[in-house]
Amino acid sequence: MKRIAILSAILSAAILMAACDRSVEPDEAFLAGQDIQLKVNGQVIYTYDPLTWQLSYNAGLKEFRAFDDPVKNWFSVVFDNVPAAVGDKVTATISWGSAGEPTSLRNTLKVVKAEGDTFWLWRGDKKSQTGVTVCILR
Repeated sequence: MKRIAILSAILSAAILMAACDRSVEPDEAFLAGQDIQLKVNGQVIYTYDPLTWQLSYNAGLKEFRAFDDPVKNWFSVVFDNVPAAVGDKVTATISWGSAGEPTSLRNTLKVVKAEGDTFWLWRGDKKSQTGVTVCILR
């Protein structure tokens, strides 16, 4: 009888843990795209345009920045640990703004795609999805 109660408790715990998995995979457009962009709550906030935007990377600060020529619109990512390969988890502060008060959030993101020195980072759950593409300029 005691074994049945223990097995029942373990099974219940396993079912509850499976139900709590709230991860949301990145959408196909984010994975298939080649754009450097910031996506918050499923909406693209900024997309880098090589004709009117600039990119920078400061290795000492571990900071990636993308900004338009007049520096009105921008986003930055400051890493605790710099991404290196698909599957890596990185903790970073993402900030962005548009000629006003900046917005920022701090998250642990997963590298879901990598091409050379460009990395697609993602954090997704049912409440919010955040995706950012960064280029570690050397």
